[in-house]
Amino acid sequence: MSNQIFEMVVDPRDDGTYFAANGTDVLRTTDSGAHWAPSDTGLPSSDCQSVAIDPASPDTVYAACGAQMSQSTDGGDSWSPFGPNLGPGGLRHVTVSPTDGGVIFADTSNTLKYVDNAHFTNVTVNGKPI
Repeated sequence: MSNQIFEMVVDPRDDGTYFAANGTDVLRTTDSGAHWAPSDTGLPSSDCQSVAIDPASPDTVYAACGAQMSQSTDGGDSWSPFGPNLGPGGLRHVTVSPTDGGVIFADTSNTLKYVDNAHFTNVTVNGKPI
């Protein structure tokens, strides 16, 4: 288990429940950080860089692990692939809109992607990917 935290998020319903991506796993605490445990059943790799909670549906959690985004719909108990495998470089960050859980952005090593129903589209400015 890594001792570095890349990202941490709090469940908007319960300020004692946190998720953390530590570069190896997704970790979860339900007692304000006194005890942490892996929340990684079904995650495709051990290169977890980012985690995000859908504020409109807090049981829905996203994790950016390696080349795959994963989704949990049960508060982190289990995970399933969400969208395509993005290949070399993988995902570095995932963000869910604070007002619309259907708006998700994912940062890869070379582009920003808009995620809609598990379909990834490059975000462009003046026709060029960012």
